[in-house]
Order: sequence, then C-alpha cells, then structure tokens
Amino acid sequence: MAIDAEKKSSSVSRIIFRSRDVDEFTNLFSSLHAPVSAVASLGKPFEMSAEMLSSGGVFVSKTISSDIDLKFNDVFDGYGLTLPSSGNFSTYDIKNDILEAKKGFGLIVDSRTITGVSMKGGSNFERFKINTADLHHQLSDLIDQPIVRRVQFSPLVSLTSSAMEIAKNIMRIMWEGSTGDAFLLKYPAAMASLREALLNLMIHGVPNSYSAQINSRGALPSPKNIKKAIDYMVAHAAGPLRLAEIAFASGSSVRSLQSGFMQFKGMSPMEYLRMIRLCGVKAEIASGPSERKISDIAYSWGFVHLSSFAAFYQKAFGETPSETRRRMSG
Repeated sequence: MAIDAEKKSSSVSRIIFRSRDVDEFTNLFSSLHAPVSAVASLGKPFEMSAEMLSSGGVFVSKTISSDIDLKFNDVFDGYGLTLPSSGNFSTYDIKNDILEAKKGFGLIVDSRTITGVSMKGGSNFERFKINTADLHHQLSDLIDQPIVRRVQFSPLVSLTSSAMEIAKNIMRIMWEGSTGDAFLLKYPAAMASLREALLNLMIHGVPNSYSAQINSRGALPSPKNIKKAIDYMVAHAAGPLRLAEIAFASGSSVRSLQSGFMQFKGMSPMEYLRMIRLCGVKAEIASGPSERKISDIAYSWGFVHLSSFAAFYQKAFGETPSETRRRMSG
C-alpha cells in the first residue's frame, strides 16, 4: 500500500493512499474514520485509491474503488454528503433501510445512523463530512435557537443543482489550494471561509427539518445573556434546574432574564426549558430502543408528573408519546 501523509499546516492535513489489499485498507480506514470491516467481491481484484483533506471539522475526500462492502463497527458523529460521478454508492442504516445515490443525484446522510456502505461498479465519488458539533453550532447561530434534535436532510440531492455545483467548486479550490505551497496554506482565514461556505451550503442548499426556521424572517437576534441561558439549559436539561441558577449562569438577574425571554422568545425561561426537555424526550423516543419505557425516558428528562408531561407533549407535537413511537418504528 502506498501512503503519502502530510501535515500541511496547523489546521490542514492531507493523506493520499492506494491499496490492493483489503486488510491493509481496513486497518487504515479504521484509524482515520471509524472501526470497520470490509468485504471485497470474490474473484475480482480489489483496488482503492483516495485523497483526504481535513481542515477544522470538515473532511473532504476523493475516492475510486472496485466493488466493496463496508460494515461500521462504530459510528462517526456527523453528517456526510457523497457526490458520485460513476459506479454505485449506497448506505444502509440501523433499520436496514438502503439509500442509494441514483444517477445524477448525491446522497446526504446522518452518519450516526449508518451501519454500512456498499460501493459497486468502479465507484468514483467525492465526499465531505462534517462533525455534528460544527454543523449544529452553525445552525444554532443561524436560527438563534439551540439544536436539540438532529438534522434530518432530504437524502437525495441533484448533482446539477446550484448548491451542489458550488460545493464541487469549493472542494476543488480546497484541493488545489492545499497542494504543495499553495495559497490557502498561507491564508488560514481563506480556508476557514471555505469551510463555512460548505457548512452553509449543506444547511441552506439541502431541504431539512430546520428549513422552515431557516427561511423565516423577522425575528430579532437574542442578546448574549439569553443565549448563555439557553446554552446552559441545553447542557443541563436532564438535571434539576432552578431559575436563579440559570440567571446566574447567564450573568443576569432573574427579573432581567424573565423579561428578556418574554421579549425575544415569547415565553418564560422555565417554559423554554420545558420545551428543550420535551424535544429531548421526543428525540430519545424516536431513536432509542423500543423496549425502554416512555415513563423512564420522561423521568430521565426531569418530568416527575406523567399526566402533565403527556399533556405538554401532545400540545407541543400534536401527538402522544406512544404515537411518536409507533410512527417512528413503523
């Protein structure tokens, strides 16, 4: 296996490798991405070549591969977009649902749900993946709200859409600008701007579960003390919280925090905390094991009175917790 690894700068690293041995590739991929098992097609020679660029939470890669199936033994906590130019690329998730990048379309997935990948027919594709924390932080700043539920993207994206054309051009600039002694290595702010552009393309250019909030206009940005209070509530939502504690963490008085939330969020701080907890319960019901009791999930998020919890949940989401479970598992 041929490997060329470079630390281009303090914030940019680049790896180029080529392998004809499945076990060698498996070991390298596991060390760079997540533990994986690989199975190549019997009777066919295996070959894979790839270039990978890492910069500030964004990972860009170009891959050419013969037929191979990958099973992930651990998950990558992020989101990934695959833009194929030939061959077949598909993923399967924890429910064994298969998503295939059809001809003329790319595929965007929540990598935390993906358990395997299949590449067939001499796959040739570009890909970028983004850490969850970076995408959620960018989205939170954009909609001025905490991200308490993972982003659900429309999985298929047209390769000829303006957003994907721009994404491919940005990736090309990142590659060319980090080769040798290229200009991007001398101007880290320029590389940071390209990373942010990719993040924004993912958020704005692909329909997702936050698109309605992203496209809404007119809301005033929250002041810093409100944002600090929200960050503190999100971080400690599952534990007991008092209003005075939240106010202290935000650097403001209880009265100031109360009036600020009413002005900028249209509800009291404790009502906002309840919504964060309700969203946490819903996310756990939707993604967690079905054998766990809903009452146990509610208790773990600080809801002591189950009848009140059920009423708040139905008012917030238009369905009961049990209906959420049936809908998500159906």
